[in-house]
Amino acid sequence: MPISAALRLWAPVVVWAAVIFAFSAVPDLGTGLGTWDLVLRKIAHAGEFAVLGALLLRALRDERAAFAAGVA
Repeated sequence: MPISAALRLWAPVVVWAAVIFAFSAVPDLGTGLGTWDLVLRKIAHAGEFAVLGALLLRALRDERAAFAAGVA
């Protein structure tokens, strides 16, 4: 695989993982919405990891490998 193709596949994975890491480093992202804050944060958490999973699937082209990489 040429370097440009590998970069095109893996750069979004690395960038998105860095975004997740950056947001997880923030000590408190509360909005002050009470119960809705919890619900919205859980939805956002699931969404950000769904995007990571989709990017891993795109890069690896194998569901089991993408799942294993996401878990790791």
